[in-house]
Amino acid sequence: MKICYFGTFYTFYQRNRIIREGLKRNGIEVILCHCDYSWVGLVYLKLLYQWLFFTDKNIDAIVVGETGYIIMPLAKLIGLIWAKPVILDAFFSVYQSEVYDRKTAREYSLASRKTHLIEETGMLITPPDRVTG
Repeated sequence: MKICYFGTFYTFYQRNRIIREGLKRNGIEVILCHCDYSWVGLVYLKLLYQWLFFTDKNIDAIVVGETGYIIMPLAKLIGLIWAKPVILDAFFSVYQSEVYDRKTAREYSLASRKTHLIEETGMLITPPDRVTG
C-alpha cells in the first residue's frame, strides 16, 4: 500500500512524524507532496505543480496533514480526477486555537469568521468516514 502525505503541514512536527513513521512501520509506503505555507494561491500552485510533475500517482490514498482545511478543495479535486480517496487529519481546530486558546482573534471578528469558514468548508467536502483526529 502507498499513500501520499499532502499539504502544508510542518514536517518536523511530532504528530506528522509519528503518523508517517507508524505508517512506514506497518508496511505502508509514504510519499510527500508538501510545500511551506504562504499565500493560499501560491500554495495551491506549488502543490499542484508538485503533484503533477513530481508525485507518483500510483497511490492508494491522499492524506492531508494537520491544519490542512484550506488545502482540502485542492486535495479533493486531485482525488476526484485521479480517483483517490482523500483523508483529512483534523487533529485540532485552528479556529478554537486562535479564538479561545491563543486569543489572537475575537470570537465574532472578521479573522475568526474567515478561519471558521475555511475549516467548515474543509470538513464539508471531506466525507465523514475519511476524517481522522
